[in-house]
Amino acid sequence: MKMNDNGPQDFTLNIIINNDRSIQGEIQHCQSNQTSYFRSLIEMIILINGKLNEVQLSQPSNEFRSWVKEVIPL
Repeated sequence: MKMNDNGPQDFTLNIIINNDRSIQGEIQHCQSNQTSYFRSLIEMIILINGKLNEVQLSQPSNEFRSWVKEVIPL
């Protein structure tokens, strides 16, 4: 379900740092009160990006870079 809230999006993080220097914890999207658990930093970033896309806040600032070069026509 897509939400139409283009305002600021807030997240609450509960992060645990393990002995092997990885992180895990839980993240809560404050506007929807949904909570998800993550097992790595990249998983946390993917969860945040997914929620921002879900609320239709897709802007260049929250898109991932890729190795594919975009060709801009002249």
